[in-house]
Amino acid sequence: MEAVDPDTRTPSVVVLSQSAMNVVPYLSAIAEIEDVLADMLGADVVPMCPRSGRWAETLRERQRLRRIAGRWSATRPLDFARPARRHDVGVVVVNNLHQLGMLDSIPDWRRQADRWVAYIVEIWPSFAAESESTLHTVASQFDHVFTCINWSVEPLQAASGTPWTFLAHPVDTLAVAFHRHAHRPIDVSNRGRRTAAQHQVLVDWCRTTDRFYEFDTGLPIITDHRVHRAHFVEQCARSKVFVSNFARFDQPELHEGHEEVGLRYVEGLAAGAILIGRHPDRAWLRHVLGDVQGLVDFAPDATEVPPALVELLADPEACDRVHVANRRLALERHDVAHAWTAIADLLGVPVGPGVAARIERLRAAAEAL
Repeated sequence: MEAVDPDTRTPSVVVLSQSAMNVVPYLSAIAEIEDVLADMLGADVVPMCPRSGRWAETLRERQRLRRIAGRWSATRPLDFARPARRHDVGVVVVNNLHQLGMLDSIPDWRRQADRWVAYIVEIWPSFAAESESTLHTVASQFDHVFTCINWSVEPLQAASGTPWTFLAHPVDTLAVAFHRHAHRPIDVSNRGRRTAAQHQVLVDWCRTTDRFYEFDTGLPIITDHRVHRAHFVEQCARSKVFVSNFARFDQPELHEGHEEVGLRYVEGLAAGAILIGRHPDRAWLRHVLGDVQGLVDFAPDATEVPPALVELLADPEACDRVHVANRRLALERHDVAHAWTAIADLLGVPVGPGVAARIERLRAAAEAL
């Protein structure tokens, strides 16, 4: 890792958070990013909270009505407490353009900071047509927009008229404990989207080899992002193998053959896991993630466990080398601090001593492996 010049000043940052709008599992990683920003930057996190009632729900779903109702606090479909001061940088981290469009409910949100950046996770070019109004009225007001879907950058930059940049999804790597191979009781972890074929192969293999296969049995209901995320990363950290397919692999009408690096890859790296799945192009994967070790191809329509995985698991020392290498890679490249450093560089603002201190902690943790 390169040394970071902390500068002597931390920019004042405000985060407009929608974590309270929807407490669902797939948004917990976004809440995690907000928490790290608050910790290392001393950022003010200002929650956007949904108001109850059918009328408020209707407004949140209809952009034109939402924009009109947002002019008056009494009719606004969400509660929002304006920051006590204007900040240097405003940040919005959302899953999709629909969530970004919720800023329509706050007519003067742009005046709460000198510069604004957005990180939008789940965004594909096909979303542009149905979200054209959001691109023109909301996304266009940002100084820079970042997304982890590389294919979306050029078309959505053209549609919004504001700069867009690809940035791999970061995680809180320091929140993930590291365990050696012998102390990983979960043989295979398969969370979120999966194919029926991959799943059945793993079920049968683990049943006949007395291995432990951990997977979702339904959509979980959560009440707290932090509790869910802490439990999730603990399971990841204790898994030898992590199933990671390319983003939205099961929706060809969405990805149209463009294989993107999804969040599961970074989560698996942070845990130091062996990654199996239908991987994106290896050159692109290496460009995004670095030199990942222990990658094993596992086709979506697989009929057997990959022999390469069986061979690797038969060598605990080789597995340990993979665990260490992948964990080190995450500590060196894929923490929220690294993402913020890239954002600050593009904005031309200092990263601040809190970010530099966190990167020193990451460096020390990597060296201690």
